[in-house]
Order: sequence, then structure tokens, then C-alpha cells
Amino acid sequence: MTPDARTLFVVIALLSFGAGFLLLGLWSGMRHRQGLRTWAISLWVRAPGFLLLAGRGTVPLWLTVDVSNALMCVGSGFGYVAARELSGARLSPLARGLICFGPAVAWLAGCWMPALYDDVTLRTLAVALPLGAYALATAWAFLGLAQTSRRVRLGFSVLWLIGASGHFARAGLVLVVPPDPQVMNPSPLFTLTLLVPILAFTLGLFWIGFLYREWTLTELQRHAERDWLTGVLNRAGFLRLARARLPVGGGGGGGAVLLLDLDHFKAINDRHGHATGDRVLMAFCRRAEVTLPPSAVLGRIGGEEFAVALAPGCPDPVAVGERLRAALAERPPLEDLPDVRVTVSAGVAISPAPGLPLEVLLNGADAALYEAKSRGRDRVCVWNVDPRAGARASGPLAGASAGAGMA
Repeated sequence: MTPDARTLFVVIALLSFGAGFLLLGLWSGMRHRQGLRTWAISLWVRAPGFLLLAGRGTVPLWLTVDVSNALMCVGSGFGYVAARELSGARLSPLARGLICFGPAVAWLAGCWMPALYDDVTLRTLAVALPLGAYALATAWAFLGLAQTSRRVRLGFSVLWLIGASGHFARAGLVLVVPPDPQVMNPSPLFTLTLLVPILAFTLGLFWIGFLYREWTLTELQRHAERDWLTGVLNRAGFLRLARARLPVGGGGGGGAVLLLDLDHFKAINDRHGHATGDRVLMAFCRRAEVTLPPSAVLGRIGGEEFAVALAPGCPDPVAVGERLRAALAERPPLEDLPDVRVTVSAGVAISPAPGLPLEVLLNGADAALYEAKSRGRDRVCVWNVDPRAGARASGPLAGASAGAGMA
């Protein structure tokens, strides 16, 4: 192997180690993206394989052929699993083990078979075909990367497709032109099929920088739009996501907005302390998350005031508010403090048609919430918004007392 090739493999190994630490650092701030850690493992497994390839001619053949190819298979397996995880898939431990270690174990077992190991064509096929399959499957999985721009998704997919083409081309080449085992230096075309996947992999390491930038910005936005105490959306996050969920045109209804306020919350803080009050807020959010429809947008827009946006097609907004009110009234929010009882008042604004500004719905829900509190709290009131009223909410109010059903 020429010194230039050795240098190339050493550089790629160092880049792999560095990119692995970059991915691990990204994962430390985004623990919900487990695929980042798996991807780092993939790079760290491949890096020693590249170092062994760099030592070909100076280290034993069983290291530069047997072990290095096994490491490449394991690293490629972890890379595919990482792409699947980053796309939202959940693989069982058994599936992960078979994907990551199955081909590598088969390769190492084949190395003990003289009929395979002494035949350069079979040996090449035993490595090139699994690596090509890994690269092809990973390219497909990268297309499903969550919260990633099309440019980044396509970039990863194209690079891994190029890598797969190199592996499959090498397999086809040895079938058409079987290599001469007596010739130590491979043909230029065979060398090209080796370099293409390596160069594509190297470019993929640099492409991680684009992914790092996008996900870092996404994570910063996520933290900026989350309430630090309860974990639900804050006011800015709620307004942005609610505007995205509520329709701006078309037929049918236009969704609804609920405003919720915990009754006599100041008394809880005064009597039990602010730490208990914080726990009540967090418990309310957890109960709301399991009670509300999955597509509902929940946000904390004030101290003890929350908002919910319901897109068209969700259950009856008034019934949703009543279920949430009942869920809080029937059971204390804190199991260790059963004497801390909390109720909630809710105002509901229902849009009769798409395109009504969110601010109009919020004004209507606020008027309905005021009515619920003036009627004694622990109830749901609804304000039917008239789109012809412009920015003013108008329409008949209807109330529901606790345990009395809707009026």
C-alpha cells in the first residue's frame, strides 16, 4: 500500500473519531435523539478499521483483512440502526444485535474456511455485498430523518447511495474480471471501487456539520418555546404552533381554543408554599396531557393560566373542557397531599369557519373564562364566535356547573 493511501486511511480514522465526539456532544443536549449516540458508536467502531487498513503490509494479514472488515460491517450496522432511530423507528434489542453483528460474525466464521478465505473473489463478495446492502438501506433510512431539511436528508442519502454503488461495483467487477491472487497491487478500476465508498463516507462526516447546525437551532427554538417549569409550550410557542394547526381556509369548522385557569391558586401558594404550587402546576399539565386529544396544543400563557388549541376533527371542544375539569376535580393533583384540592375554570371559543384569526378565538375564550369565574368557578363556559364581528367575539354564552352537565 502506498504512503498516500496510508495517510488517507489515518486521516479518515481521525475524522471518524472527531465526528463521533461531535455527535456525542449533540446527543448530550438532545437525549431524546438516541440515534445520535448510536451513530457515534458507528464511527468509533469504523475508525480502528481504517487504522488497520492503513497498516496493511506492516501488520499481520488477519488484522488488516479479517478484523478490519469485521469492524467495517459492525460499524455499518450501527450506522443503519442510527439512521432508523433518527427517523423515529424503534428496533428491538434482538433486531439491533442481528443487524449490527450478524454479517460480521458470518464474515469471521468464513475466515476459518479455506475454501472462502483463499478465494479472492468469494472473499471480496463476502465483504462487498453486506457493506453495499448496509449503505443502500441506510440511504433509504436517511430520507426519513425527523426535523431535518430536504437538503440535509438528500445529501446523506446521495452520499450513502454513492457508497453502495462502489461496494456493488466491486462485487460485480470481481465476478466479471476475477482478480489474480498472485498480483499484490489491484487494478486501477478495483482501487476506484474501494475509494468511492471511502470518499463518500468522508464527505458524510463533513455533512454532519449541516445536521449539527440544523438540530442545534431546532433545539434552541424548542427550549425557547418551552415553559421551564411544566415542560409544556410557553406563550410564544403556543401561539406559533396554534396558528400552524388552526386552518386558514376550506370548508367545515375552524377549530377551537380553550383558556383554563386554576381556581384559587394563590391560596395554595399562600397556605402550602410556592414549591407545592409549582408541583400542582406540573401535575395539572401531566393530567391535561393524558386527557386532551393527541393533536391538541397545550401551552402555559400565564402564572396559572393555560391555553389549548383544537384543530377541526377533534372531539367536541366543550366536552374536552368538561373532561379536563372533571379529571382535576375528582382526584387531588398530588397523591402525598390529598388535602390540596384544585379545580379549574374553562372558557371555550369555537370557530364556525376556517380563517378566523387566533386572536379572535383567544378573546372569545377569555370572555367565556371570565363568565365561568363569575358564575362560581369549577365550570366550563362556551363563547360561539361570530366571524362577521371582526376582532370582537360575540354570541350567546352557555355554562356548565360542576357535576351538572352542559346547560
